[in-house]
Amino acid sequence: MMRPRRTYQDDVIHCVGQNKHQASTNAGTPAYQAIDRAEGAERDRAGDVLASAAITSASVLRRFGHSSLAWIATQAAETAARSTGSTAALAAAAFTRSQMLMTRAGGLRAALRHAETAADELSAAARSVGDVEHSGMLRLQAGLATATVGGDPEPHFAEAAEHTAKLAGAEPGTPLLRNPTFGPANVALWRLSAAMERRDAEQVLTLAPTLAPDELPSEGRRAQYFVEVGRAHALRRDYQRSLHALLRAEHAAPQKVRNMGHVREVVGFMLRSARRDLTTRDLGKLAKRVGAVPV
Repeated sequence: MMRPRRTYQDDVIHCVGQNKHQASTNAGTPAYQAIDRAEGAERDRAGDVLASAAITSASVLRRFGHSSLAWIATQAAETAARSTGSTAALAAAAFTRSQMLMTRAGGLRAALRHAETAADELSAAARSVGDVEHSGMLRLQAGLATATVGGDPEPHFAEAAEHTAKLAGAEPGTPLLRNPTFGPANVALWRLSAAMERRDAEQVLTLAPTLAPDELPSEGRRAQYFVEVGRAHALRRDYQRSLHALLRAEHAAPQKVRNMGHVREVVGFMLRSARRDLTTRDLGKLAKRVGAVPV
């Protein structure tokens, strides 16, 4: 029985999967060599595979605290995206770099500039579903970064909302470079998060009823919704409602919520400020699960 012909796309997947340590130390040289051997449409597909794998790797590495390796993976994603000129890949790589910059000391304004510049360049070129999804997410990132530095994020969110209307008429594109979490519900969630970044509890609690958590595309997003609501209630010193929201967040995505710095921070704040009967019961138990201490 004849084996199917091995493509250069297969080579890239093999290199990324079998050379993890090498990919982390020299940005996946074997994968680049596999792309260099390809031609035409197959070269573009192989580049998309590498970009997709590198973006996913950067996200996972950053989540587990491996910032240096995540930065290398982000650079690999950008190199692969530039080699094909894919709007979706370029937008996804820019989104990842901007998020990385936000975690670095003094990096907030650089994160904002990077997201805004890339979004301005790429939004008009969005043709496929993946293009629209990733450039829309890049607009959301620009909005959040704007809120974090004290600006008005609404122009970015309004443009992201316009992107959601383009999804129905967009070209199918490649399934490799998709972000199905992008949509109207996710835009609403990012508005909620931006309001919380500005410590505007009233706006968070005004926006919250306009978004049904069940409409959000993943358990992690639903957990984020309840975390933002919980933080807003804590700012208003309504600790019972805050605890209720945080417990719902934990129920939606236990491990994600227990590893969130914002959750540890707000639970630690409530440990110091809430009534004793609350801190010795459900709040105290939650504090142990998230590793919070009074602040």
